[in-house]
Amino acid sequence: MLRISFALELLIPVLLLVSALVVAVVVALQRKRHMTALKPVQPPTRTLTHDKVTGIYKRELFLEVGEKAVDLARRHTRDLSLCLLEIDGFKALQGEHGSAAGDELLQQTSARVQHLVRNADVTARVAAARIAILMPETDLEGAQALTRRLQAQMRDTPFRTNAQSIRMTASFGLAGLTPGETEITTLLARAELALVQARRLGRDRVSLA
Repeated sequence: MLRISFALELLIPVLLLVSALVVAVVVALQRKRHMTALKPVQPPTRTLTHDKVTGIYKRELFLEVGEKAVDLARRHTRDLSLCLLEIDGFKALQGEHGSAAGDELLQQTSARVQHLVRNADVTARVAAARIAILMPETDLEGAQALTRRLQAQMRDTPFRTNAQSIRMTASFGLAGLTPGETEITTLLARAELALVQARRLGRDRVSLA
């Protein structure tokens, strides 16, 4: 019995040391796992996803985000509307005032759009002088109300470039998600057809798909 007791006395410090080492290793592993989970995923380079002139999304990222918005709207039976804005006579304005002035006009147009839309709305430059606005939880009536405000902003407030005051307008095409629609590309195509119709009617027009 004395031998067993003596042996146990010798083992106890060793067991305590091993136990402490195990606890330390487990804690270290848990801390490493936690830090890995907290480490933010590095986003892609901004120049790959955002337009360098306006600072808003490029077409590719807009379509990616739009697919998710369409899926959510369909699954939860929610409204989703899309507005396309195109600056009237942009090529002529650019030819008259220069490409740098054209970039400034695009920047100011984007700023006006950003000022009016909600945080949940998604904006993108989808063509040379064309900006898309995707509006979740918004029916065509609500989308038209925002579009009318933006139309008035474009028409009534002069733009400034090269120390000049420039007046310009925009045409708009609107489309709302229909029950049978499953892709952002079809919604965008209908908004583009509405925009073509608005341009045919003349400058400073709004047309619904």
